[in-house]
Amino acid sequence: MGPQHGGGITLNAIVIGDKVRAAVIYGGVSGDMAKYWNHANAMWHRDEMNGAAERFGTPADRPDGYTKMSALNYVKHIQAAVSIHHGTADEQVPYAWSEELRDRLLAAGKDVEHFAYPGARHSFTGADRTLFLERVAAFFDRHLR
Repeated sequence: MGPQHGGGITLNAIVIGDKVRAAVIYGGVSGDMAKYWNHANAMWHRDEMNGAAERFGTPADRPDGYTKMSALNYVKHIQAAVSIHHGTADEQVPYAWSEELRDRLLAAGKDVEHFAYPGARHSFTGADRTLFLERVAAFFDRHLR
């Protein structure tokens, strides 16, 4: 299970590995590395981004490289069932990224479920958190028992 950056790591892991049977992505970053780089750079303006850009280039400098390292382009290899959860008012990670992942998985014929949490922000609280945990437990029960 992976939230935010962990969601991106989870997506990468299930694209390249065949040992995971079920994965949960909660408010996960985009599997499109150019979108993720541009968003992170615009949102956080960290010096590390400048160093990475100087060393490896930006998506504008190296579009083919960013395309090749984008997990969204390899979802056909996923064997795990995937459960996606995202708050529609997430202030950290665009909700549309989860919709895009869902759509790519569906187009590839993968086992995917997607839950929107209307008005929920990046970190679920209260009833949203309870519902999320119930859904995750039920998902793992279905796919891992």
